[in-house]
Amino acid sequence: MPRLLLTLALACALSAQAAAQSVTVSGTVTDRAALAWGKVLEAMGSVGAYSDVVFDDPAIHAAIEDCGGWVKICRSQTEELSYLQHRFCQSHKAYTGRGNFEYQRRLIGDRSPDHEFSTRGIPLPKPAIVGDIEKARLVYRGGNAGGKTAISFQELDLSKALEFTEPKKLLYVA
Repeated sequence: MPRLLLTLALACALSAQAAAQSVTVSGTVTDRAALAWGKVLEAMGSVGAYSDVVFDDPAIHAAIEDCGGWVKICRSQTEELSYLQHRFCQSHKAYTGRGNFEYQRRLIGDRSPDHEFSTRGIPLPKPAIVGDIEKARLVYRGGNAGGKTAISFQELDLSKALEFTEPKKLLYVA
């Protein structure tokens, strides 16, 4: 029996992204979203907008990014919090129900850009970990450095793109 448990533990450790994206909190998706919002509110008050943060739930990262990012959420006015809570909970429920999704591994605070640290030979500031440290480590490993949506600026050769479309039939009326 112990060997089986060890094998299962090893299998879980090897699939860090899958483990990071599994939800271990019981209850409905609405319950989980409300609990996640509570974590966000607590982190807003204790961590603040200037520090990077890593939560123990990847859906929190994706929902915060949908709401404008960590700095924007932290700097929201009190009057906006109920609307922000609604948006966050709707996004969190959607990501939790989806199962597999892209998210930013570390929510960036309002600090100097990464390249300013690297050009001076200074290590990046350590992020604040919110929640279970091991789960947060898995969330960090499973996330993307640049965010959940890949955006690039490239020149498109429209002549090639038009080659793949069916030719339009022109109708002439006399």
